[in-house]
Amino acid sequence: MPQPLLQTQNLSIAFGDKTAVHDVCLQIQAGEKLALVGESGSGKSVTALALMGLLDQAQVSGSVQLLGAELLGSSERTWRGIRGSEIAMIFQEPQTALNPLMSVGAQITEVLQQKIGLDRKASDARLLELLDEVGLPEPELQARKLPHTLSGGQRQRVLIAMALAGNPKLLLADEPTTALDLGLRQQILALLNRLQAQRGMAVILITHDLHAVRQFADRVAVMERGRVVEQGPQEAVFLQP
Repeated sequence: MPQPLLQTQNLSIAFGDKTAVHDVCLQIQAGEKLALVGESGSGKSVTALALMGLLDQAQVSGSVQLLGAELLGSSERTWRGIRGSEIAMIFQEPQTALNPLMSVGAQITEVLQQKIGLDRKASDARLLELLDEVGLPEPELQARKLPHTLSGGQRQRVLIAMALAGNPKLLLADEPTTALDLGLRQQILALLNRLQAQRGMAVILITHDLHAVRQFADRVAVMERGRVVEQGPQEAVFLQP
């Protein structure tokens, strides 16, 4: 088997004297779709934040390796280089993840200039390509809008475009359909499936929605009370839990 794109070994996360995640061992191959499943409070979102180096207030131990290179203990400068360009995240609530005072185009352009190093002209062109890629009609018009003027589904597409701006190898999607109605959930899952196939990137879908898991994942890892209690191919986990 090839070297995993990302692998955790005995990953534990504590806040003060309370341990939220216990000895999590996961791996994902390049181009694979893994669903991290569990009820609210099971530790799945906290685990994802640890993979992004975004838990400054927590004690994180164990190992997180990206293509064999250890990430835990890295400097903030190293993490900043990884976020967006190697590992990107779609956060759970677009309304709070987006800056309400900046147009959505300006926010994506900022990523393109800082992460990819594109100049103004190239970033403006790439912005329109990204908005089109995630299915937003009239990209030039949408780019000028503030987040609060967009629908929930449109804001989610903007977040996906922003996450893809740095061409990450791994995309973490934290409950990307939770706040949407059933029709929009289907659309966003179909979009993620299409983008994953086109780009060949790995995706970890963090969710409690078993229907979404069946539509999306190759493999499933189930978390309960901060521990991974089961993992395997999707069909095996569903048919023989």
